[in-house]
Amino acid sequence: MASSTSEQRKVYMLSPLTRGRERPFYHVRKRNESYVKQMVDAYGWALGGKYPSMHVETGEVFFFPHDTLIMHPQEARKMGIKSESDLYGGLVPEPFLATKVIVHPLVSNTAQHPHMWSDTFAQTRKQDGCMGYAVFSKEDARKASAQLLQEYGAIRGKDPTRSGGRGQIVIRTHAEIEAAIVNINQKNLEKYGYIFETHLQDTEILSIGQSKVNGDIISYYGLQRQKCIGEERAEYAGTDLVVVRGGYNQLFQIGSVTEHLHQAIEQVVRFHRALSYYEEILASRMNVDVVQGYDEKAGNWLSILTDPALRPGGAPELQAQIAMKQDPEAKVVYASSYDGYYQEGEEKPVLPDGATVHFHGRDDEFKPQKTILIYSIVHSHGNYDVFDNHQSANCN
Repeated sequence: MASSTSEQRKVYMLSPLTRGRERPFYHVRKRNESYVKQMVDAYGWALGGKYPSMHVETGEVFFFPHDTLIMHPQEARKMGIKSESDLYGGLVPEPFLATKVIVHPLVSNTAQHPHMWSDTFAQTRKQDGCMGYAVFSKEDARKASAQLLQEYGAIRGKDPTRSGGRGQIVIRTHAEIEAAIVNINQKNLEKYGYIFETHLQDTEILSIGQSKVNGDIISYYGLQRQKCIGEERAEYAGTDLVVVRGGYNQLFQIGSVTEHLHQAIEQVVRFHRALSYYEEILASRMNVDVVQGYDEKAGNWLSILTDPALRPGGAPELQAQIAMKQDPEAKVVYASSYDGYYQEGEEKPVLPDGATVHFHGRDDEFKPQKTILIYSIVHSHGNYDVFDNHQSANCN
C-alpha cells in the first residue's frame, strides 16, 4: 500500500454540529478517539486533538470528523482539506447529501426537491428498481407511500437524520400512512427529506464499502449482527467483514461471493460511481447498507440499498486497514466489531483473545442505566468465513 506523503501529518478531530441532525453520542466520540489513536500509531502521525476554530495550520493535516462534514469546498480548503486524502469520512455541501435520502429517486419528475438535487444522479438509482422514494413534501409523501404500499404490502418510513434503526416505522395501511405524514416536521422535511421504502421479511443486512487512508485503499463486504428489541425493531450489534487490498473488483476474486452478494456489490459500485455527479462531494470512506429479503405482498426476493454513510462508523474496516498497513503481505483480512449493552445484575460479556476495546462505560443520553461495550477483533486465520461464523437475529 503506497502512502501519498512521507511527511508527518497532524491529525485533528472535529465535532460538526448541524441543526436538525443528531449530535454524535458521547460513546461514539470516545470510540472514534480510540480509532484515531490507532491510526496515528500505524502511520507515524501526530495527534493534534480537537481542531480549534479559525486555526491556520501550515503543515500537513488530516481530519477525522465524528460525522459527515457539511460545508462548501472553498471553506474546507481554508482548513487544509483539499481532497479526499485529507480526511477520513466525507464532506458534502448540503445537509441532505449527508443522509440516506440520496439512495432513492423522487416519486415523479415534478416532485419537490432541494436546489442541489441531481436528476442525473437520481435516474441512476432507478437501475435497481424503485423499491423506495425520497420525498421533500407531504404531497409527494402521500403519493410515494401509496404507490409502494399497493405494490409491496408493507413499507418502512424513515427519518434520514436518524441512525441505528431510530426514527423508523413500519406501515401497512393508508391510515398509518396519514398518521406518519402528519408527524413529519415540515421544516426538516423540506431540508432533509423523508424516506419511504419497501419493508422486507427474513432479512440479512450487508455492509459493503471502501476506505482510503493516505493512499492506501481497501474494499470490503460483510454482514451486520442485529439484536431484537421489539417485534419489528432491531438495533445494531456489530459487523463481520471480509476486507481486501484494493478496489471493489478485488472482492469478486474471493471464492465465497454468492449470487446475492455479487448483486449487492454491483449495486454499491453503481451507487459509488454515480456520486461523481456531485462534484463537490469528497469521500475517503463510504459504507453502504444493503438489505436483502422478501416483500410481504408477493414474497419476492429483493435487494435494497438503504444507508450510504460517509461518516466514520462502527464497522471494523479501519481496524483491518491498520492491520494491512502493519502487514504489507496480507491480501485479505477478516475483522469483526461488537456493540453490546448490559446493566447491573446481568452477566458481563467475555472479551475474546486479541480484542481491542474502543469504549467501555456509560452514555445515559443513548442507553440510560446500561453499560456499553464496543470492541473489535482482527481474525488472522485464513479459514475464517463471515457467513459460516455469522449469527443474526431476525425480528420480523
